[in-house]
Amino acid sequence: MIVKPATSWLNTNKDTELINNITVVIMGVGNNPDIYPKPAPDLATIQKALNDFSAGVAAKADGGPSATSRKKNLRLIVTGLVRQLASYVQVACGGDMTNLLLSGFPAQKPTRSPIGELPIPSNPVLVLGSHSGELDASVNPVFGASTYNWALTSS
Repeated sequence: MIVKPATSWLNTNKDTELINNITVVIMGVGNNPDIYPKPAPDLATIQKALNDFSAGVAAKADGGPSATSRKKNLRLIVTGLVRQLASYVQVACGGDMTNLLLSGFPAQKPTRSPIGELPIPSNPVLVLGSHSGELDASVNPVFGASTYNWALTSS
Protein backbone atom coordinates (compact mmCIF):
# COMPACT_ATOMS: atom_id res chain seq x y z
CA MET A 1 0.00 0.00 0.00
CA ILE A 2 1.26 3.45 -0.92
CA VAL A 3 1.19 5.91 1.98
CA LYS A 4 0.25 9.34 0.68
CA PRO A 5 -1.09 12.52 2.27
CA ALA A 6 -4.54 13.54 1.08
CA THR A 7 -4.78 17.03 -0.40
CA SER A 8 -8.32 17.15 -1.77
CA TRP A 9 -9.40 19.09 1.34
CA LEU A 10 -7.34 22.02 0.09
CA ASN A 11 -9.99 22.52 -2.62
CA THR A 12 -13.11 21.64 -0.65
CA ASN A 13 -12.68 23.15 2.82
CA LYS A 14 -14.30 26.46 3.67
CA ASP A 15 -11.85 29.25 4.52
CA THR A 16 -12.05 28.81 8.31
CA GLU A 17 -11.65 25.01 8.06
CA LEU A 18 -8.73 25.47 5.69
CA ILE A 19 -6.97 27.83 8.10
CA ASN A 20 -7.51 25.37 10.95
CA ASN A 21 -6.32 22.32 8.99
CA ILE A 22 -3.23 24.04 7.63
CA THR A 23 -2.39 25.14 11.18
CA VAL A 24 -2.63 21.49 12.26
CA VAL A 25 -0.24 20.48 9.45
CA ILE A 26 2.25 23.23 10.35
CA MET A 27 2.19 22.11 14.00
CA GLY A 28 2.40 18.40 13.08
CA VAL A 29 5.41 18.80 10.81
CA GLY A 30 7.06 21.34 13.15
CA ASN A 31 6.62 19.13 16.23
CA ASN A 32 8.32 16.15 14.54
CA PRO A 33 11.75 17.37 13.40
CA ASP A 34 13.19 13.87 13.67
CA ILE A 35 10.79 12.72 10.92
CA TYR A 36 10.60 16.01 8.99
CA PRO A 37 14.01 17.69 9.48
CA LYS A 38 13.95 20.09 6.51
CA PRO A 39 10.41 20.76 5.32
CA ALA A 40 10.15 22.14 1.82
CA PRO A 41 8.84 24.76 1.56
CA ASP A 42 9.92 25.84 5.03
CA LEU A 43 7.25 26.23 7.69
CA ALA A 44 7.92 29.95 8.17
CA THR A 45 7.01 30.60 4.52
CA ILE A 46 3.81 28.58 4.84
CA GLN A 47 2.93 30.32 8.13
CA LYS A 48 3.40 33.74 6.51
CA ALA A 49 1.19 32.74 3.58
CA LEU A 50 -1.40 31.41 6.04
CA ASN A 51 -1.31 34.67 8.04
CA ASP A 52 -1.74 36.66 4.81
CA PHE A 53 -4.67 34.44 3.81
CA SER A 54 -6.27 34.84 7.26
CA ALA A 55 -5.96 38.61 6.93
CA GLY A 56 -7.47 38.37 3.44
CA VAL A 57 -10.43 36.42 4.80
CA ALA A 58 -10.99 39.08 7.46
CA ALA A 59 -10.66 41.92 4.91
CA LYS A 60 -13.14 40.23 2.57
CA ALA A 61 -15.85 40.47 5.23
CA ASP A 62 -15.78 44.29 5.01
CA GLY A 63 -14.44 44.71 1.48
CA GLY A 64 -15.85 44.47 -1.98
CA PRO A 65 -14.92 42.54 -5.12
CA SER A 66 -11.25 43.49 -4.93
CA ALA A 67 -10.99 42.11 -1.37
CA THR A 68 -12.65 38.88 -2.52
CA SER A 69 -10.25 38.58 -5.45
CA ARG A 70 -7.25 39.20 -3.17
CA LYS A 71 -8.48 36.55 -0.71
CA LYS A 72 -8.84 34.02 -3.56
CA ASN A 73 -5.31 34.75 -4.75
CA LEU A 74 -3.93 34.37 -1.22
CA ARG A 75 -5.78 31.05 -0.92
CA LEU A 76 -4.14 29.81 -4.12
CA ILE A 77 -0.72 30.76 -2.77
CA VAL A 78 -1.11 29.02 0.60
CA THR A 79 -2.71 25.87 -0.87
CA GLY A 80 0.08 25.66 -3.47
CA LEU A 81 2.68 25.76 -0.71
CA VAL A 82 0.83 23.10 1.30
CA ARG A 83 0.68 20.84 -1.79
CA GLN A 84 4.47 21.14 -2.08
CA LEU A 85 4.77 20.30 1.61
CA ALA A 86 2.55 17.23 1.04
CA SER A 87 5.02 15.98 -1.55
CA TYR A 88 7.87 16.43 0.93
CA VAL A 89 5.89 14.66 3.67
CA GLN A 90 5.15 11.72 1.37
CA VAL A 91 8.86 11.16 0.78
CA ALA A 92 10.00 11.96 4.33
CA CYS A 93 7.46 9.68 6.07
CA GLY A 94 9.13 6.72 4.36
CA GLY A 95 5.89 4.83 3.75
CA ASP A 96 5.08 4.71 7.47
CA MET A 97 1.41 5.53 8.14
CA THR A 98 2.14 6.65 11.72
CA ASN A 99 4.76 9.13 10.50
CA LEU A 100 2.32 10.43 7.90
CA LEU A 101 -0.43 10.96 10.48
CA LEU A 102 2.02 12.74 12.81
CA SER A 103 2.50 15.32 10.05
CA GLY A 104 -1.08 16.52 10.47
CA PHE A 105 -2.06 15.47 6.95
CA PRO A 106 -4.88 12.99 6.59
CA ALA A 107 -3.99 9.83 4.69
CA GLN A 108 -5.20 9.41 1.14
CA LYS A 109 -7.59 6.52 0.82
CA PRO A 110 -6.02 3.61 -1.03
CA THR A 111 -7.21 3.01 -4.55
CA ARG A 112 -8.61 -0.36 -5.40
CA SER A 113 -6.47 -2.49 -7.63
CA PRO A 114 -7.45 -5.65 -9.44
CA ILE A 115 -6.56 -8.79 -7.53
CA GLY A 116 -6.43 -10.98 -10.62
CA GLU A 117 -8.81 -13.50 -12.05
CA LEU A 118 -11.26 -14.84 -9.50
CA PRO A 119 -12.42 -18.45 -9.25
CA ILE A 120 -15.68 -19.53 -10.87
CA PRO A 121 -18.58 -19.29 -8.42
CA SER A 122 -19.64 -22.64 -7.00
CA ASN A 123 -22.96 -24.31 -6.29
CA PRO A 124 -25.07 -22.74 -9.07
CA VAL A 125 -28.82 -23.00 -8.47
CA LEU A 126 -31.48 -22.17 -11.07
CA VAL A 127 -35.16 -22.28 -10.08
CA LEU A 128 -38.42 -21.04 -11.51
CA GLY A 129 -39.19 -17.50 -10.45
CA SER A 130 -42.29 -16.24 -8.70
CA HIS A 131 -43.68 -14.79 -11.96
CA SER A 132 -44.36 -16.61 -15.19
CA GLY A 133 -41.26 -16.70 -17.41
CA GLU A 134 -38.83 -15.75 -14.64
CA LEU A 135 -35.83 -17.72 -13.45
CA ASP A 136 -33.99 -17.09 -10.19
CA ALA A 137 -30.28 -17.89 -10.23
CA SER A 138 -27.83 -17.93 -7.34
CA VAL A 139 -24.28 -19.06 -6.54
CA ASN A 140 -22.08 -19.14 -3.48
CA PRO A 141 -20.37 -15.73 -3.24
CA VAL A 142 -16.74 -15.39 -4.31
CA PHE A 143 -14.51 -13.29 -2.03
CA GLY A 144 -13.40 -10.15 -3.86
CA ALA A 145 -16.16 -10.24 -6.48
CA SER A 146 -18.37 -7.19 -6.73
CA THR A 147 -20.46 -8.26 -9.73
CA TYR A 148 -21.25 -11.42 -11.64
CA ASN A 149 -21.91 -11.78 -15.36
CA TRP A 150 -24.70 -14.17 -16.20
CA ALA A 151 -25.28 -15.75 -19.60
CA LEU A 152 -28.14 -18.12 -20.45
CA THR A 153 -27.25 -20.63 -23.12
CA SER A 154 -28.62 -23.96 -24.23
CA SER A 155 -26.22 -26.84 -23.58
